[in-house]
Amino acid sequence: MIERELYKEVLNKIPYGAAIRNEKGEIIKKNRIFFKQFGSLKKDIATEIINIIKNNNKKIDIFDNEEYYEYYSEEDNKYYYLKIENREIILKKYNKKYTLETIENVTEKVDKVERLRKFKEIVKQAPISIALTDINATVQYVNPKFCNLTGYTKEELIGNNPSVLKSGHTTQKEYEMLWKTILNGYTWKGEFQNKKKNGNLFMEKAIISPLKNNNNEIIGFMGVKEDITARKKIEFELLRSENKFKAIIKEVPFIIFRYDKNGKILFKNNQFYDRIYSNFEESNLNLNINNIFEPYILNDLLDSYTDEFEVKRITHKGIEVCEKWIKRKIINDYINETQVIILDISRDKKIEEFLYLAKKKAEAADKAKSAFIANISHEIRTPLNGIIGFASILVDEEKEKEKLEMLNLILNSGENLIMIINNILDMSKLEAGKETLKLKSIDLNKLLENVYMLFSKIADEKKLKFKLDSVNFTNNIFIDNIKLTQILNNLLSNAIKFTEKGEIVLKISDKVRGNNKHYLEIIVKDTGIGIPKESIKDVFESFKQIENTLTKEYKGTGLGLSIVEKMVELMGGEIKVESEFGKGTTFTLYLPLKYSEDIKLTKNNTEKINIGIEKSIEKRKVLLVEDNVINQKLVQTLLDRYNLECDIVESGKKAVEKALEGEYIFILLDIQLLELDGYCVAKQIREKEKKRNTIIAITAYAMKENRDKCFEVGMDEYISKPVDKEEFYKIISKYIQ
Repeated sequence: MIERELYKEVLNKIPYGAAIRNEKGEIIKKNRIFFKQFGSLKKDIATEIINIIKNNNKKIDIFDNEEYYEYYSEEDNKYYYLKIENREIILKKYNKKYTLETIENVTEKVDKVERLRKFKEIVKQAPISIALTDINATVQYVNPKFCNLTGYTKEELIGNNPSVLKSGHTTQKEYEMLWKTILNGYTWKGEFQNKKKNGNLFMEKAIISPLKNNNNEIIGFMGVKEDITARKKIEFELLRSENKFKAIIKEVPFIIFRYDKNGKILFKNNQFYDRIYSNFEESNLNLNINNIFEPYILNDLLDSYTDEFEVKRITHKGIEVCEKWIKRKIINDYINETQVIILDISRDKKIEEFLYLAKKKAEAADKAKSAFIANISHEIRTPLNGIIGFASILVDEEKEKEKLEMLNLILNSGENLIMIINNILDMSKLEAGKETLKLKSIDLNKLLENVYMLFSKIADEKKLKFKLDSVNFTNNIFIDNIKLTQILNNLLSNAIKFTEKGEIVLKISDKVRGNNKHYLEIIVKDTGIGIPKESIKDVFESFKQIENTLTKEYKGTGLGLSIVEKMVELMGGEIKVESEFGKGTTFTLYLPLKYSEDIKLTKNNTEKINIGIEKSIEKRKVLLVEDNVINQKLVQTLLDRYNLECDIVESGKKAVEKALEGEYIFILLDIQLLELDGYCVAKQIREKEKKRNTIIAITAYAMKENRDKCFEVGMDEYISKPVDKEEFYKIISKYIQ
C-alpha cells in the first residue's frame, strides 16, 4: 500500500506529463500534469496526441538538434509543439516490462523562439540603423543597415564605443543632455551630424532608449537611427528658397499678408507697414484682421464666396486709394490660412475714368457726326427732290432734242449727287457699327436678272460688252438682298467707270471651300486701266483713289470699294483683288451661302408701273403733309396724272385734325414738320382714328433707322426723297386702283 502511494506521488512529481504503458502499449497510468498542460482541451487529449504522433511520426527541428512533434488541434484551431521521451522499466521480480512516456508541451517556448527569430530578421532587414550596447555603451550588436551607412564592418563596431562616429559638430552639452536622459530611464530623441569611415559627414535622426531587465534595472541601450542627409539638403534648399522668396516678397511694390482661421496675421511684407499698419513694433505682435480693418472690408474678406473685391479707403497717412484685394485660401491637412494680395489700382481707375470720359466724348462726337451727316443728307435731299422730280416730269413731256439732253444731264447730275450722299451715309453707319444684316429668302436668279438689265444698258452706252455667267440657283437663298445688290452695284459701277473698251464679266457660282461650307463666289472682271502693283493695298481705303495720269479724269468720292469691303466683312465673307496695270482688274469675293430648300421660288413683281394708265373719272382726295412749297408742287404734279386732288397742310397738329375729319385715299406724310414731327402725327392718327387711314411716309430722312421707325409708329409705306417717279407710282397705285 505504501509502495503504491509512493509510486503515485513520484509520478505526480514529474514536472510535465507522464504516462506508463504496459507491454500491450496500453496506458495504464497518467499523472495530473498530463491533462493540465493542455488547458481547456478535453481530458483525454494527451492520450490522443501521443497516439496520433506515434502513428504519424511527424517530427520537426526547432532548437539545436532537438526533435519535437507538431500537432494541430481542430478543437481550438491551434498548433501544439511537444517534446516526447520514452524510458523502459523492467520489473524482474514479476518479469514484466513497462514504458514510461513523458510529454512536455513546449508550445509557448517555441512561440517565444519564433517571435525572437522574426524580431531578429526584422532588425536585420530594417531600412534604418539599429545598434545595441551594454551599460557602458560598448556595442553588442549592429544590423546590416548600420554597417552600410557608416562604412564599418560588424567586427569593427562590436566591442567598440559608438564615439568612433563622432564628427565634432555635436556639442558636449548635447551629449551630456543625452546621457542624463537615458540614464534616468527615459528615451532621448534628436539629431546628429556623424562621420562615416571614409570621412564623409551625414545627418542622422536618432532615438536612444534604455534596455531594462525584469528588476527594472538598466542593462544597456538601443539606438534606432535614420539617415536624413538627403532630407536635410532638401530642407536647406527649401529654407534658402523660402528666405529668398520672402526677401523678394518683402520688397514687392504691393501689399501681401497671410492670416490663419482665427484672423491672426502670420506674415506681412514691407508695404503692409507703409500702407496698412505703420507701427513696426506693434505689428510684430499678435495683429488680427478683426482689429485693423473696417467692417466693410472684413465683410468681403471673410466672405467665402468672394475671391476678389475692390476697396476705396484712406490710408493711415491720409491718402485716398483705390485697391483691388485678391484672396486665396490655403487649406490642407496641416494648414488653414488665407493669403491676400492688395494692388493699388488708383492710377488704373483714373485711366479707366479718363478712357470712359473719352469714350463718352467720342460717342457724343460720333453721334453728332451721324446727326450732322443725316441732317446734311436731309437738307440736300429736299431741294434735290424738286430738281430731280420736276426734271423727270419734264423729260416725259419735252419733245425738243437739245432741251431733252439738258434735262437728262440735270437728272444724271442729281442722281450722281444722291449716290454720293448715299455712300457717305452708308460709310457713316458702317464705321459706327450701326449697320446690321436683314436676312431674307430671295430668288437669286431674279436679283441677278435685274442687275444684268440695269448694267447692260449702262455698258451699252460706253460700247462695252457685259456678260453674266451664273449657275442656275434652283432654290431660294438666305441673304441680305439689299446689301448684296449694293455690293454688286458698286463693283460693276466701278468696273464700267474704269473701262474704256473691252468687256465686263460678272461670274456667280456655288463654291465649297476648305471648311466644307458653301459660299457664294462672286467674280467681277474688267479689261479697264488696272491698278499699279504698289497701289493695290490702298484700293479699299476710304476717300482714296489711285493717283496717276490715266485716272485723273475719273471722278468720285473714293468710298465705293471701301463700302463693299465693310459690307462683305459684315456678312461674314472675304474679298480680294488682282490687277495688272493697263490690262484690267478682278475682284473675287466669298459670302456664306445658305439655301432655303423648303421655300418655293416666287416670282417677284418687278415690272415697271405703267404710268400711262387711264385717269380716274372721279376726282379723289389725298392729304399731303409737307411744309416745303417746291415739294408740295412736285407731289401735286405727280398726283395730277391720277386725277387726284390734294389737301395740303404744313404743320403736324393740323395734319392730325385734317386726317380725322376727312376721308382720304391715303396720306402722304413728311417727317420734319412744325409743332409735331411725322412720327408723332402717325402715332396720334392711329390712336384716334375710327377708320384706318393709309399713311405713306415721304421724307428726306433716308437712313435705315428712319425707315424702321416709320413702320414702328404705324405707317404703311415709305418713300425717300428725292422721289423716284417709278417707285412713287408703284406704291400709290396699290391704293387707287
